[in-house]
Amino acid sequence: MNQAKSRREIERDLVARAMTDLAFRRALMEDPKTSVEAELGRSLPERVQIKIVEESPETLYLVLPPPPFGSAGELSDEQLEAVAGGVRLNEIPLDLYYP
Repeated sequence: MNQAKSRREIERDLVARAMTDLAFRRALMEDPKTSVEAELGRSLPERVQIKIVEESPETLYLVLPPPPFGSAGELSDEQLEAVAGGVRLNEIPLDLYYP
């Protein structure tokens, strides 16, 4: 069974390759979207941006997810229906983030 990778798995694989393949790391830093699309084997929607930052011993980065659904942090009925079943956002295949 060929199951779609989660976003977390994709990120882990990209970081692992960038740590061992300096040419890939350079390409990822210079043109992240094209590099990620090549790794995925497909194009991402035009509206999707990919930004790469490289940590240093003095600077660490914390990436926050988007704010909760709706202004009050409540899900609409449609959004509630979509997540019913207890799936974690980091376990949703990338296609559901960027159809």
